[in-house]
Amino acid sequence: MGYAGFSDKGSVDIASILVGDWIELLAIVSSVDYQIGNVRDGALEVSREFYMHEDSQFPRLADKVFVVRAGFRFTGSIEEMNAQNISMLIGQTLGVGNTNYLYPGVLSAPSYFTLRGRRIRDDSFQMEFAIWKCLQVAAFQLAGGDEAVASPFEAQGLDDSAGSNGGSESIPLGFIYAPSKT
Repeated sequence: MGYAGFSDKGSVDIASILVGDWIELLAIVSSVDYQIGNVRDGALEVSREFYMHEDSQFPRLADKVFVVRAGFRFTGSIEEMNAQNISMLIGQTLGVGNTNYLYPGVLSAPSYFTLRGRRIRDDSFQMEFAIWKCLQVAAFQLAGGDEAVASPFEAQGLDDSAGSNGGSESIPLGFIYAPSKT
């Protein structure tokens, strides 16, 4: 006997199938848009961690669940090695001006930015995301190779309940704009 809610279909919303990469990423600082360029294998990640309390009877069963942490981040590999991107990758400002010299290890305050990305589905719908207050947390690497050289990029979303980068009490990390199911 099968569950009554099953249908005869496999895919139920084929317009929702997503192929390809995030086609555009912007890092925004003080209302200035900095184009990051191609980010290979870009992945948006939302995470939650839970504490599960177990009761005292045997077998022990979880009887209460608390959300203890929520996270929002974007990871990938930046291929365009220019002063702006390298400065961001080493945790410094994006607004480097016309300088070609970057000085890793300079003690400075963290450089926060808003990260926005978009991708276009096959039906031309534009999916978007924004992470309000980000910090680049991956280690910078500049290797060699026979293909485009890339460095790891990880923008970790931080609490922006105060609204310093666009967030609010009700939207502290950012948003994902996705289509309704057809």
